[in-house]
Amino acid sequence: MTPKEERFVAEYRVDENATRAYQRIHPRCCPATAQTEGPLYLRKPQIQQALAELRRLDFGKAGMGPEEAAAIVANAARGEMGDYVGEHDPIRKMSLDIRRRIKSITPTKYGRRIELHDAPHYALAIAKGLGVYTDTLEVSKSLAEIVALSWKLPAEGAAP
Repeated sequence: MTPKEERFVAEYRVDENATRAYQRIHPRCCPATAQTEGPLYLRKPQIQQALAELRRLDFGKAGMGPEEAAAIVANAARGEMGDYVGEHDPIRKMSLDIRRRIKSITPTKYGRRIELHDAPHYALAIAKGLGVYTDTLEVSKSLAEIVALSWKLPAEGAAP
């Protein structure tokens, strides 16, 4: 990695904004250039690899490694409520897959309230922890290009 790329990685980690990171390492560039070049820098494999490694290290500083954190989340996602109900409880007749989705069972005056785990939340947490998903949106077109393209689209309901 070049020294500028290393600086970009360091600056990107400040606020996870590629445009501002590029502007900080190229203070004389115009905003339009930074808006184009910042995301291009971010796409470079060596920069992606450096950021992924730093995320992994940060994840480990939380007192556990990524494998341990993923195991905890996976275990919670696979919890088995059948272990917590009586031997003859109808819940035990449910499939293991269904029982694993149950987060809690609360008695009410009308019967039982069953709360389910938020499985997509756990899956997303694992994916984010592994760097598969990020909360960054990259736009490759300028605002002027997007507006120009929108003028060329057919009106809603009109035949193409």
